[in-house]
Amino acid sequence: MTRGFAGGDGRRNLTIVPDPLFPNKRVYDGRLLRSNNLSAATPAASVLWSDVSGVASGFPQSFDADNAALRVTPVPIVVDPTDGNIVYVGTFSSFFVDPPLVLDPQNGVFKSTDGGSTWTHSSNGLPAYSGHVNRKLDVLALVINPNNPQVLWASVLDSNQEGIGSAPFPLYKTTDGGANWAPSSTGIPSRFDIRALTIDPGDPNVLYAAGYNQDTVTNPGGIYRSDDAGATWRSISIGLPASSATAIEVDPVNPSTVHVGTRRGLWSLTQVPDADGDGAPDATENGIQGGDGNNDGQQDSVQGDVGSTGVALRSPDGLGGSNFTIDIVSSVSASNPANPCVQNVDVTGVLALQFGRDYFPNSPLYYNYPNDIVQFEILDCESAVVNVTYHSENFNEFGWTFRYFGPGMPGDSSNVKWWDFSQRAVKLNDKTWQITLDNDEFGSYRPPASNLIRFIGGPACFDTRGPLFVHGFENTNPLTPPACN
Repeated sequence: MTRGFAGGDGRRNLTIVPDPLFPNKRVYDGRLLRSNNLSAATPAASVLWSDVSGVASGFPQSFDADNAALRVTPVPIVVDPTDGNIVYVGTFSSFFVDPPLVLDPQNGVFKSTDGGSTWTHSSNGLPAYSGHVNRKLDVLALVINPNNPQVLWASVLDSNQEGIGSAPFPLYKTTDGGANWAPSSTGIPSRFDIRALTIDPGDPNVLYAAGYNQDTVTNPGGIYRSDDAGATWRSISIGLPASSATAIEVDPVNPSTVHVGTRRGLWSLTQVPDADGDGAPDATENGIQGGDGNNDGQQDSVQGDVGSTGVALRSPDGLGGSNFTIDIVSSVSASNPANPCVQNVDVTGVLALQFGRDYFPNSPLYYNYPNDIVQFEILDCESAVVNVTYHSENFNEFGWTFRYFGPGMPGDSSNVKWWDFSQRAVKLNDKTWQITLDNDEFGSYRPPASNLIRFIGGPACFDTRGPLFVHGFENTNPLTPPACN
């Protein structure tokens, strides 16, 4: 027979439990159930379940009363693959008392070593709700290392903030079976609501986290991958047009493919070799400018701070499109100012029109983006100077400027639009612009607390000389460069 567990809100017991603090208190039974006779041969009607969330078990109560309501609901449940008696449960809590009382109900991660008969609060090191010690932030995802079951990862969320979250880190790790937890989320945005965690069955050092942010406009969610057991993470969200990802699985036949459940259906990503983790496949980078798009004598495919790829989409008129290179030429790390920022992620070209027309002020005319625009994100970064090179363009033509799409101030979703970025962009030569980015200044997409500089934008064409001169008509000065097109 096989043991199994199931969790939920439970059922309100109509029996009143005497409690001087809470008149007419009624508890909820059946929030955590165990079956000891699950098997393929057992008919569903014959499967027996028992409640292992009662008061005697040590699992925290859920109850309501005339003046209070407490819910502690089990969400993720994982079982030690080497010992079925060891079980971990993450919980979600809500708490209301009128008038307010100084109470500190337990929440977070609970562990059983006897198959669920008894439970202990195993949440030391997890962040707590403000003013509490035992009421840890909600744990909505758990995963266990199958090769070393003492190692687990747990996501945390401040649900009082309606999903925005105030945890200093969204992911924590234990290496001693839940006795102690420490942050394990470098590279994942702050306020990130992780709803699913999974491990590559062939390599327990490779993990995936799926989630979203409440503010998906300026702090979008996505999929993150770690190749070092959760020490660092990088986004692999290119091409995922979803504001949330709440489920993720590694394909059992082809582990390079991951399947993601989102609000917009099921999406799959087949990962290709990307040695430097910048989002640009090795084969693509090796095919641009001989593999050295920034001319530094090294292959771009092994430099995390250099990303070369192409704009796969074209403008509706069929014009434009270009291979480009993103190169961090100088930077300051957010976590260690003595170090540079060394990792780009999600380097990709995107269609400018997906963000709507970029109209010239007080005019029906608009900027053109014949090369479309670039998107990239720099991990753990306070500031950076970045060269953006379009290899087949000539920016010495008349009418070029540099534009940015995003919030006027980092993280402010109230004014996301097209902006002039010329104050922070300098044209270095006929193919390259140099842009200056700061984590907490205009031009960075995400909130400053994320320590991630996300940029979307590129060179735009608008010939202010008027239509008579766009194609050289009445232009007799041979020194005047041609108009952009």
